[in-house]
Amino acid sequence: MAEERKAQVLIVNDKVKVLSEEKYRTILESIEEGYFEVDLAGNLLFFNKSLTQILGYPPSELQGLNYRSYMDLENVAKTYETFHQVYKTGEPLKGFEWKIIRKDGVGRYLDTSVSPIKDADDKVTGFRGITRDVSERRLMEKFLAETETRYRLIFENAPVGIFHYDREGIIRACNQAYVDINGSSFGKLISFNLLQKVVNQAALAAVNKSLAGAPGHYEGEYVSVTGGRKSYIKVDFVPVFSKGNTIDGGMGVVEEITERKKAEDALRASEEQHRALSKHLQVSREQERAAIAREIHDDLGQTLTALKMDGAWLLSKIPGNRPELIQKTREAIGLIDASICTVKRIVSDLRPGLLDDLGLAAAIEWQAGEYQRRSGINIDLFIEPEDIFLAEDLSIAVFRVCQEALTNGMRHSGATNVRVQLTKTSRDVALEVEDNGRGITEKELAKADSFGLIGMRERIHSFGGTIEILRNQKGGTTVAVRVPVPE
Repeated sequence: MAEERKAQVLIVNDKVKVLSEEKYRTILESIEEGYFEVDLAGNLLFFNKSLTQILGYPPSELQGLNYRSYMDLENVAKTYETFHQVYKTGEPLKGFEWKIIRKDGVGRYLDTSVSPIKDADDKVTGFRGITRDVSERRLMEKFLAETETRYRLIFENAPVGIFHYDREGIIRACNQAYVDINGSSFGKLISFNLLQKVVNQAALAAVNKSLAGAPGHYEGEYVSVTGGRKSYIKVDFVPVFSKGNTIDGGMGVVEEITERKKAEDALRASEEQHRALSKHLQVSREQERAAIAREIHDDLGQTLTALKMDGAWLLSKIPGNRPELIQKTREAIGLIDASICTVKRIVSDLRPGLLDDLGLAAAIEWQAGEYQRRSGINIDLFIEPEDIFLAEDLSIAVFRVCQEALTNGMRHSGATNVRVQLTKTSRDVALEVEDNGRGITEKELAKADSFGLIGMRERIHSFGGTIEILRNQKGGTTVAVRVPVPE
């Protein structure tokens, strides 16, 4: 009876063992990691499907294959040392990395844990292991390491200052250029709290803006808190976000622009001097024109008038029986009249009397009429208000620009119609001259010897105004002037 019971127990144990073995094998086949069992020589005794995929061998070729068949000599030695250590200690070894060579010749990196297989006497008879392909992770780690190296190289050798700060505004890293711009040291700058110690309110506002999630910018004079160095800088503060899209801090990029600022100031001063000189020359020229106009009007005009009066007296004294003398005298008087008209035109061109007597609006209206009479081109004139009086030098400048624009339209554009608009508000005076001609070209605008265009620009710029000379989309040219009027 006892023997029969013992036999039944053994049968049950065998069934349980078989079921456990089948369950164990099923689990191994379902995992993504590769599983293997080898004997003491390293020959594969058992493996799951994932291992065949990792090594790239079919199961029939993998059975009994030695690890030396899919490793180079360096990794063979590393694997042997691992198996040997597990054999000697009888303890598992985790996180061992080796490189295998798949059947297709592609190298892959595996992260492996090895443990001993022991018999009933606790003697090591082989090894089992779990392994996973970490090639992609290793490539990513290599890429990140190379990226970090490149970034560090750029960071350290950049010609601009770069610094990183955390969400509390504390500087955690900076490069040498940033140290030099501040005239400070790494020791003083690392752990410097921007939010608590920056005294420049505009720069501080830019830092706060970046920590709120938007880029900040500051440009201007700055005195370093840690080094006391005074310079002109341009700083961009960029927010840095964590993986959770929360603000982790920020990065600042600083460029010292002291020399550029000095050059800009010098250039600006030079331009101001040039414009002042140009304005002085324009004023001097207008004064000379006015003086010449007065001289011609007073001297030559009076002389011609006197000659005409003498001619008229002489004509009245010639006897009626001398028709040839009468005709000759009348011709002389005609020439004198023509000369008087020429003098009036020259005087008007030099300095229109209407400009001084009746103001800018009347002078431009007269100029438009003269232009239409001489060229035959139709002029559409709009002036608002009807009477426009400006400072003498400003009136002359606007008048000369209008005169030059009309002259260019008559000489070069081939226009048949010109629109002239003059308006004045409490803030500014605006002049627009638009023709329907062929239109000015970019080449003509850029010509260095376009002295008429250059003169127009200089006249208007000297009063702080703006002038645009544009080619219209449908042809023709527009000259648009706007000059502020002093209150």
